Amino acid sequence: MCAHPAPEHELSRPSDGYYRVGAGRCAGRRFPRSLLSFNVIIAERDAKFGFPENIFGLFPGMGAYSLVARRVGAAFAEEMMLSGRIYTAEEMKDVGLVHILAEPGQGIAEARDYIQRSKRRHTGSRSIYQIGREVNPITLTELDRIVQVWADACLQLRDRDLKVMHRPRVRAGSSAGDATSGQ
Repeated sequence: MCAHPAPEHELSRPSDGYYRVGAGRCAGRRFPRSLLSFNVIIAERDAKFGFPENIFGLFPGMGAYSLVARRVGAAFAEEMMLSGRIYTAEEMKDVGLVHILAEPGQGIAEARDYIQRSKRRHTGSRSIYQIGREVNPITLTELDRIVQVWADACLQLRDRDLKVMHRPRVRAGSSAGDATSGQ
């Protein structure tokens, strides 16, 4: 599992995109879709994050580059995606992609604590995140173009790339060393 559903609460509506809890392996397509689009990411310390797609000749084509680059810069987004490396929750906090660390199994409890601590400032916090989306928006045109580049890359995959893609460890988001060695 990558992301726990948000606990039931009165702080934010589901459409607010306010916070999410990361646990387990958050690699490949699950990472941007389930976590990066949220404003506050709470990760359990044993969670792992990464983009293994480059191992088999692709890149995460559903907005990951846009989301990571806007949060922490293009250089780190490229490093993450080109290396295929799997990062720890602490490393993600150090670079700014994770906001709060929780002990394993305590992500939902930490989210509830965060909600209680933040209740008084919720309107201001939500407004700041909304302003951030206005100042640095991800447009449909941008995402459409990324998908076009991704689809073109898919059409250029070789048989070797497809074999690597179908290895169970690659699909599960193992490290680049594991995926390429076939272990």
